[in-house]
Amino acid sequence: MAQLFKIGGKYRNRDGEYEVIAIDGDDMTIRYTDGRTLHTPISQQARIWENMLMEEEIAQEIPPTRKTRRSSSTTGSTSSSIDKFGRNFQGLAEEDFQDSVVGTTWRSRPMLGGLLAKRLWSLSGKLFESRAIYNRPEIHVYQPQFYVAKNSLMVAKFQFVLKEAGVRHGFYVEKGFDEMDDSWDWLRFLDSFRQQPALWKQLPEAMTEHNLEWVASIKTRDGVILSTVRVSIQDGKPVMQDDTGRDYGMADWGDFEEFLRNIDPEHCCDLHLLARIEKSEAIALGVHLAEQVAQAWHAQLPLYLASVQRK
Repeated sequence: MAQLFKIGGKYRNRDGEYEVIAIDGDDMTIRYTDGRTLHTPISQQARIWENMLMEEEIAQEIPPTRKTRRSSSTTGSTSSSIDKFGRNFQGLAEEDFQDSVVGTTWRSRPMLGGLLAKRLWSLSGKLFESRAIYNRPEIHVYQPQFYVAKNSLMVAKFQFVLKEAGVRHGFYVEKGFDEMDDSWDWLRFLDSFRQQPALWKQLPEAMTEHNLEWVASIKTRDGVILSTVRVSIQDGKPVMQDDTGRDYGMADWGDFEEFLRNIDPEHCCDLHLLARIEKSEAIALGVHLAEQVAQAWHAQLPLYLASVQRK
């Protein structure tokens, strides 16, 4: 990684242009144009630098529209840059299933991360990109014009996570603390209950087909999980229960909306529409894992679009 950066060289990250003023092993010291200095891991800045170069390359190949930074749909053949996404992925291996990223490569754009974005683009006709989350066995897939890398908590996305037992993946949106402004996709997601009732009417079928369940984790400011509430489809109807076995007597999706709106402002919420794949099955699927995941995400796409698109 050190070879990518040279002392005196000028580069960029999400905070602006900087100059490398010292390299010390796996870390380096950088100085921004406004005089600020930062001691930072080389690997972290390399990932940011490479992602920004890729974004610029894609932007040059896909003409911007008046309303967005990039076109969210495409016709004809994919660009040469997107064709490179996932080209090296042949499947997951036993050693990939761990709670760290040591010795793994599956998260990158030439591997599974890029292939998931590419397959979802192919299914939807909308441009998607992927991002490997630093130091976590996790990928985010998103439309680039709606994603905020510096604060991904605010934005809805698709998430893919590996754990020792297997895969979990699906639509993911987060509630912040206190008052949230319009930059938070959580608010648009909540509005979809009332503004797009047809979306919620059709959701049980998709949840049944792809074996999905809602998982809402309520947390304190210190990250302590206070409770976990799940909504699954049973006999064609949504059923809401918490981790103590309490049944909320859910009559319709309005009850789920009310529960989410009434979460204490002092607490945050991680909300997933999750599918799970056991480790042995995920390995056996090989390269076809990306297709299975992308199909499930495509079924959840109306939720994602309802959450990210501004009126």
